[in-house]
Amino acid sequence: MAFAIKRAQVRCDESLARFVDPGISPARFAALLTIGANAGISQVALGGLLNIAGPSVVKVVDDLERRGLVRRAATSDRRVYALHLSESGQIDLKRYQAAFAACEKNIAERLTSKERQQLLELLAKVAPDEA
Repeated sequence: MAFAIKRAQVRCDESLARFVDPGISPARFAALLTIGANAGISQVALGGLLNIAGPSVVKVVDDLERRGLVRRAATSDRRVYALHLSESGQIDLKRYQAAFAACEKNIAERLTSKERQQLLELLAKVAPDEA
């Protein structure tokens, strides 16, 4: 089972590489979506929503900032930054949303909608969020 899941992940990664810019992983995409929907969110809150540990959140935000997609704004607490999408980030997020939708369509092209839903339910059992 683990091998089959890994093969599926490799296929997903290969498909994703055809649709989005290099380095825009599902985690980075999720971060962009979350920041876009929660302007001013802190890195700590972002990590909590995405279930990503502190150091990993910093790496994701650093990379998105380096790409010019996200900007950090100082808050009254000098230890906390408010995260916002840049103008470029807002534009690219729309493009990535379309790209991820095309990628998912490509990945699931051999599945019926019922099979797709069943697969998502089974994967949630194999890898629950609270693990």
